[in-house]
Amino acid sequence: MEKWPVIIGLIFVFALGIGVGAVYFGGGQSNWDRAYALSDIKGSQVKNMQGEDLGTLDDFVIDTDGRVGFAILSHADKLVAVPFDAITYDQSEKRLSLNMSKERIESAPAFDKSTDLSRSAWTDEIFRYYGVQPYWGEERLGQRQSMPGMMEEPHTSR
Repeated sequence: MEKWPVIIGLIFVFALGIGVGAVYFGGGQSNWDRAYALSDIKGSQVKNMQGEDLGTLDDFVIDTDGRVGFAILSHADKLVAVPFDAITYDQSEKRLSLNMSKERIESAPAFDKSTDLSRSAWTDEIFRYYGVQPYWGEERLGQRQSMPGMMEEPHTSR
């Protein structure tokens, strides 16, 4: 039996498997064109799909597991917390995008830097407002003590 047709067939099947895997797994939640340092995108303008300016990335909230939970957007004269997974990179327009109307971002709950970021009621409210499923899972909304990885409130007794 000739080895070359078998070898070429195996290479073809292997390449096809890699291609299918790249298409299947490459279509994940993020459409960012590359990895970014937070300092690279801090200060970037965020626009909606209609091209309206929604504000500037002012800061980020990172949990103790190192995951970026929220982007803090400076809009008009207030700060708003936006689930980081709601912000995408629009490759065709080469800009950061948020699928939200300007009116909706204007009525978004204001973010205060003194906010207790471990309060589950606050994190639940923000994720629900933006219609984004939390990265820790919808089934746990309202049933947890705090955002995963965020520090728990200190206990007074041991």
